[in-house]
Amino acid sequence: MNIVEYIRKNEKVTVPFYGLTRNKHHKEYLGFFKRSSLWSQEQIQNWQFQKLWEIVDYAYRHVPFYHSLYKSIGFEPGDLKSLKDFEALPCISKEMIKENEQLLCSDQSANMEYRVDFTGGSTGQPMRFLIDDELYQREDAAYRFYWKTTGFSVGEKCIVL
Repeated sequence: MNIVEYIRKNEKVTVPFYGLTRNKHHKEYLGFFKRSSLWSQEQIQNWQFQKLWEIVDYAYRHVPFYHSLYKSIGFEPGDLKSLKDFEALPCISKEMIKENEQLLCSDQSANMEYRVDFTGGSTGQPMRFLIDDELYQREDAAYRFYWKTTGFSVGEKCIVL
């Protein structure tokens, strides 16, 4: 018996609770998903690169760890002109993250609404991190939009892997 047959036959499996209190941006996010689903491949890649550039620029300007790391290799955000430039940036390890937790916090985190979250711990011990509260709103909007486009309705049986 496959997993789908098992669910249909034996168990109540319901969708995870994504019914968060929606903020003023929820409709905005849904609108973005609707509009962007019609974009060409080039528009998608341009948007993705712009967002990548914004993240690198933010990290350079507001996260002490990344500022030091980028400075140590002579990199500044203006140097990021292509995906190839991004691929040349150094990767960091889980150990580096754990050892530099405070340096990896934005200097603006005191002014942000965030939650403490953890990884699943599949490699031994869960890793703690802060996550912007608005991410949950964006994630909820994304789930709802893509579920609707595939014919899934909230409350139906499903498995999220």
